[in-house]
Parts: sequence; C-alpha cells; structure tokens
Amino acid sequence: MDIFRRSLLLGLGLISLTKEKTEEFLKELMERGKMSKEEAQRFLDELIEKGKNQKEELKSEIDEELRKIIKDLNLVTREELNLLENRIKELENKIQEINLFGVE
Repeated sequence: MDIFRRSLLLGLGLISLTKEKTEEFLKELMERGKMSKEEAQRFLDELIEKGKNQKEELKSEIDEELRKIIKDLNLVTREELNLLENRIKELENKIQEINLFGVE
C-alpha cells in the first residue's frame, strides 16, 4: 500500500504544480492583454471544478479496484469482521446462559 499511497501523493503534487503553472500562464495572458481578469478567473474556476470532478471519479475508480483486489485475494473486510465478532459474542453469551442454568 505504501507504493499506492506514494503514487497518489505524487499525482496530487502534479495537480498542484499544474495549478501553479496554469495561474502563471493566465497571469501572463492578462499582462499581454489577451484575456481579461474576469475571463482568467472563470477559466481557472472551470479548471478547478473539472479537477474536483476528476478527483472524485479517480477516487471512485480506486475504491472499486480495491474492492476487486480484496475480493480476488479473498480478504475479509472490516464490516465482515465486525459481523463475525458480533456473532461470536452472541454465541458466547448463549453458552454462558446455558452453563448458568445447567442445561447441556
């Protein structure tokens, strides 16, 4: 998972770098008179919104892939483990009740 985490952080770092470069580029366009401040702001807002949407899509894809990997490796999820723990506690309680009343 460490490699996965590092890859994700690298991707986020590249997104930040791209945002900085985009802001620089837009500033340069404004200075040259090719774009107004309002146009640059709208463009930047659009890019940010698209970035957020892509981030959510990527997160969903990653979540889905992780679910597939967990299933393929036949690993137990936290939810499944909690269900099993609860069932065990219920059975232990029933056994204690049976032992208290001397029923075998």
